[in-house]
Amino acid sequence: MDEQKKLYPLRFETVSDEAPWGRVAWKLADLGFRDSKVRGGWLDGNTLGDLMETFLERMVGDEVYACYGRQFPISVKELTVDGRMPLLVCPDDELAAPRYDALGKAKLWLVTRAGADARLYVGLQDTLNAGDFYAECLSGAILSRLHAVVPQPGEAYLIPPGCVHSARGPLQIVEIAESSDLDFPVSALGGDAEAVEEGLVEALDFVGMQETEPPHPAGGHAPHHGDEGLA
Repeated sequence: MDEQKKLYPLRFETVSDEAPWGRVAWKLADLGFRDSKVRGGWLDGNTLGDLMETFLERMVGDEVYACYGRQFPISVKELTVDGRMPLLVCPDDELAAPRYDALGKAKLWLVTRAGADARLYVGLQDTLNAGDFYAECLSGAILSRLHAVVPQPGEAYLIPPGCVHSARGPLQIVEIAESSDLDFPVSALGGDAEAVEEGLVEALDFVGMQETEPPHPAGGHAPHHGDEGLA
């Protein structure tokens, strides 16, 4: 690549992965196992990581480069949720850096499509101790402890590190997040408990087990929160 050539508005190829609950379409990623490739122009075929290695602060600006270095700071993916996602939690930057040599993960979920039965689950209605949290995650009983929201297209929900979260379809979400793959499943919500036990053990020292306020869409009206009938 010729560093003297002028950068231009870049388009990237979408890469899709199937999941038991639906599909993940990666729109922008610099994660190693998923690296977006440029589509079109003289940079066609180069990955986002290649561009960061070559153009450095020209890609993101001086201040962002000083903070994140050659790691592109955000990822964008589209989640098509047909079933029920596992309950997830992400560490913060302070823990992720020494433990995983990675960024932590805050994320924004922007709802683009939602069926009548779609639900978002964000945060706990009750404070739990570690023993109860562990047991209810394995059994799936944790579902009744979660704030349930009936999502509407156009709503956006900020999910901070440490906050447990999940979704049930039919639902489509654009996830804008820190550039990190640290999503730990802590409950299958009634599904295969063995598949999430490792993630649950890993996350016990950073998952938030305290009662949280019901989630509200960023800058929007108060959503319809759930009850037993919304589980």
